[in-house]
Amino acid sequence: MLLTGFSIPVDMHALNLFERIRGGDGQYQAVLDGLLSDQRWGAPLGEEELLELLQASTDRKLLARGLTYLWYTGDLLQWTKLAHDELRPESLLTAATPPDFYAGLMWQAISAHPPALSGGYYGHWHYQPEN
Repeated sequence: MLLTGFSIPVDMHALNLFERIRGGDGQYQAVLDGLLSDQRWGAPLGEEELLELLQASTDRKLLARGLTYLWYTGDLLQWTKLAHDELRPESLLTAATPPDFYAGLMWQAISAHPPALSGGYYGHWHYQPEN
């Protein structure tokens, strides 16, 4: 909830995103492995402890930024581009697959239908999505 603002169950979509991170440029996996090996994971962490853990290094901050971007858009960014304030299309390592794009949290955040997915009638965009 700390990174996304939503309570998200782990599902096949989340596992697919994790596989994309593992297949990325290697830096994501290295920092994630370091984060997961931290001794503080021995007990459940509250939001304050998790925030402290993520802010412990620049690499962990970049990991949080990259993961949040991935969860919202389905796009995996190049590690070297994460520190830049302005992200551009050339910052992408891999673009979202259609299922990742449609499942992105941005649609839930803005209460909108993903384009070309809703299958609704003319004018359906006027109403909030049901799911």
